[in-house]
Amino acid sequence: MGFGSPDNEERRLLAEYETVTRFYVWAVRELSRQRGMLPRDAYAKWLKLTEDARTDCERARSALDEFRNKP
Repeated sequence: MGFGSPDNEERRLLAEYETVTRFYVWAVRELSRQRGMLPRDAYAKWLKLTEDARTDCERARSALDEFRNKP
């Protein structure tokens, strides 16, 4: 982690969470929008991208929760 204050670390974690959440929402929207139009292999790539974005979102949320619940 960084050497900044706890407030800065929380802001950094929150900004990271917001960024990955926005990307996840965009990926889901695009996957949904293109669902009937993409060839199967392209759809599989979009699905993987969306799943990876969800994993990143959960990881960032977990890091933020852990930081906030630290004694």
